[in-house]
Amino acid sequence: MSTAPSDPSSFPTSPKALGLYIHFPFCAYKCGYCDFNSWVERDIGPQRQWLEGIKKELLFWLGLNHNALKKMSIDTLFMGGGTPSLLKEDLWTELCQFLKKELPLSSDIEWTVEANPETVNQRLLSHLDSLGVNRLSLGIQSFKEKYLKRLERGATPESNRKALEKIAKHWNGRWSLDLMFGLPQQTLVEWQEDLAEALSFRPQHLSAYQLTLTTQKAKTWQQGSDSELLDFLDEHVKHFLKEESFLMKFLIFLLLEWSLSTI
Repeated sequence: MSTAPSDPSSFPTSPKALGLYIHFPFCAYKCGYCDFNSWVERDIGPQRQWLEGIKKELLFWLGLNHNALKKMSIDTLFMGGGTPSLLKEDLWTELCQFLKKELPLSSDIEWTVEANPETVNQRLLSHLDSLGVNRLSLGIQSFKEKYLKRLERGATPESNRKALEKIAKHWNGRWSLDLMFGLPQQTLVEWQEDLAEALSFRPQHLSAYQLTLTTQKAKTWQQGSDSELLDFLDEHVKHFLKEESFLMKFLIFLLLEWSLSTI
């Protein structure tokens, strides 16, 4: 686990770009497999407390490393959760104004916000766009109703598709989507169908994660056939994605990343 330097003199002093992750811990519901720091809460009170805490934390580190940060800029800002797209509109505005005022943001920053499909609407997309957010990360996970129910997702296959259609119509920036494989009793054909449907929406980026049974509830589920799924991915998905003009990169812990390329 990495920690921020407590001694300002140990902070990097050479000109370089920095990345910043901001965690929004609130959700409208808790998925059965999720072991992240997230809590079911939609009221504005806890959101306001969270925002004030984020501002104090950032100001503390900015003050501690003021001189070093003069030579740096933040070129990547990622807001994950939780479900950041649940943040109230006025708090979004306040947060973004604070970040722009206090942080050394690069003029070409990539600013990503995670969203659940059921929270996506034209108003949200327009508001985020107006604030400077230029990339969305959408948690689709599956287009199969039985798996969405098993994962205890709030979305349905239809709401997943409608969210993707709204993004295609109303979003001006880049976007990506997440899928999960190794689901309970998931077949290779079902995974291939999910992957094909996801790519039919032409995302610029796609991440596929193997389901890990870490929560007490998830440990009662029967894992899908991991070895068969991984064999399938190794033998067939490379060719499939290459035909779709995607470059596949294998990362540790069975995390698969696909980035649109010009193959």
